[in-house]
Amino acid sequence: MVSLPFFNAGAVEDFDMAYKEGIFYRIIGTNSVFHGRDLLEKEWYVQADITELFARVISRLHHGRSISPLLDNRKFIQILIDNTQAQAQAQLKSQNRELALVTRRASRSCFPGYTYLPPSGRSSEGELYIHSTIWSNYHAHVT
Repeated sequence: MVSLPFFNAGAVEDFDMAYKEGIFYRIIGTNSVFHGRDLLEKEWYVQADITELFARVISRLHHGRSISPLLDNRKFIQILIDNTQAQAQAQLKSQNRELALVTRRASRSCFPGYTYLPPSGRSSEGELYIHSTIWSNYHAHVT
C-alpha cells in the first residue's frame, strides 16, 4: 500500500514492465494525490478512497480532539474479519437450505441404485436424502 503514490516521469511505464515480468501483482495507492486515467485504468493499480479519513482528521483537529483513534485500525480490521466470517457462514447456511429443498423435491428415479436415508436413519414420506457428490452430479446433469 502506498499512501502518497506519485507516479512521476516514466514511472507508469516502468511499473507496467515490472508487472508484465511478474514482479508484483497489485499496487494499492490512495487518492490523496491526483492520478490521471492512464494510471487508474491499469490492471495492476487499485485506488483506495481516503476522503472520509481526511475529513475526519480535519474535523477532529478543528475541534481540538485527538486523531489517534483514527490511526488505530485494530477495531476496523476486526469488523472486517467479523463481517467476512458472517458472510461466509450465511452463504453456507443458504447453500445448505437450497440443497435440503432440492433434496426433498428430488425423486428416487433420478438416482437409481442409491440408498436414500437421512442422517437420523429414518426416512419421512416423500423425502429423499442424497450425498453432496451425488447432488453435484445431478445438478450438472439437470443444468
